Amino acid sequence: MPNGPILIVDDEPTNLLALKEILEPDYRLMFAKTGVDALKLAKQTCPALVLLDIEMPGINGFEVCQRLRADPFTENVPVIFVTSRKETDFQLLGLELGGIDYISKPLHPQLVRLRVRNHLTMVRASQLERSHKDAIAMLGRAGHFNDNDTGVHIWRMAQYASVIARHAGWDDAACQLLELAAPMHDMGKIGIPNAILRKPASLNPAEWAVMKTHSQIGYDILSKSDAPVFELAAEISMGHHEKWDGSGYPNGLAGEAIAQSARIVAIADVFDALTMQRPYKKAWEVEHALERINADSGTHFDPKLVEVLNVCFPEILHIKEVWSRKDSGGETVEGEPQEGAAVPVSPRGIRSKTVLIVEDDEPTRETLRTEIAQSTGMNVITARDGKQGIEVIERMSAMPDFVLTDIYMPERDGFEVLNKLIAQKYSGDVLLMSSDPQMMQTARTVAQENGLIVKSCFMKPVSSRLIVQTIRH
Repeated sequence: MPNGPILIVDDEPTNLLALKEILEPDYRLMFAKTGVDALKLAKQTCPALVLLDIEMPGINGFEVCQRLRADPFTENVPVIFVTSRKETDFQLLGLELGGIDYISKPLHPQLVRLRVRNHLTMVRASQLERSHKDAIAMLGRAGHFNDNDTGVHIWRMAQYASVIARHAGWDDAACQLLELAAPMHDMGKIGIPNAILRKPASLNPAEWAVMKTHSQIGYDILSKSDAPVFELAAEISMGHHEKWDGSGYPNGLAGEAIAQSARIVAIADVFDALTMQRPYKKAWEVEHALERINADSGTHFDPKLVEVLNVCFPEILHIKEVWSRKDSGGETVEGEPQEGAAVPVSPRGIRSKTVLIVEDDEPTRETLRTEIAQSTGMNVITARDGKQGIEVIERMSAMPDFVLTDIYMPERDGFEVLNKLIAQKYSGDVLLMSSDPQMMQTARTVAQENGLIVKSCFMKPVSSRLIVQTIRH
């Protein structure tokens, strides 16, 4: 279980005592009688879970939850509301503000224990997942720790590989796995002497022979685990320097004897290596790099995958532009998507998802655009009303991962945006915004009854931090 205590917040001493008797045998507990005290304790301890009464004098439970979500230190702390109120709209509002569940008064001891246990288990699972991904990321960086690479190369080429894989017919889950595994392709370089890795001149035959062993070293390290991501990474490590005509290393494999994952990563790796500046070379123009890969089709690279690269090249360029902006401190570059622009959509995966915001209020729209882009690294497209939102959807070559839409808008409202998504058989996540809880509930019902996935609803004025957190999760 998470190490933090459970924070119980209620202005009624009898309720505090009841929850204390139910939970104290199994958990560390803290207590607060006011919203102000609750926020202070949460800031000091970052609790594992908050059980929060709603109707309290001063700052009520809804506001406490909003403030917890707005603070980076407590934004991920799960909140369960404890209340005697059973109205649907009332409960819906609490969930929209970031609560994860409700416990009804009068309290049922076994139900309280089970809900607390289950939610803490989910928190622990989430923490383990994050740790798993962090470990994978560190392994990817370890392979380049003593290399001359800037570091971003492995993440950028992983996104390129995911795009190519998706256009080659891989499903979303497989593309995501590839994007996690690809950064570990040069893991074996950890076993290569620094004098060789950092040599500013060409390697002699003996040094080159040592360098070529990194494929096997990486395989030997990564193949020790039977986890799918490491199995795939081992496969890539062993095969990404093989060539279509059999002239590569370490085993001289040819054609489809080389794993497709390795063939994909080989193209992504070379393209990024050619187009990035290194201490010993200038960056190639992207057109020249593409020409080189096409020239090596059938010798170095799989001809069919080279054709795929040509088809999805606009998406590759878009990813490169996003990374260029990130590397330069977020400054706009020529060709940055403008409001309502139909741009190539990046693949599902790490820092590569796309969000479409449909909102007629310009300050709200721009705040959301900036916060989501800066906090998540995702591609953000905006539309100034429902009419433009529908036009954007019609022009896009692939659907966004998230659509965040207001309900009340001029010309074409949020219901019409939802109808367009229904017609397009949209399978991504929908997020709704409105100042009218009843209308939002109606929109949610309409969307869900027609097969859309409504991830969350937000009451206006919206919390951009809460929306960012929802998209991240």
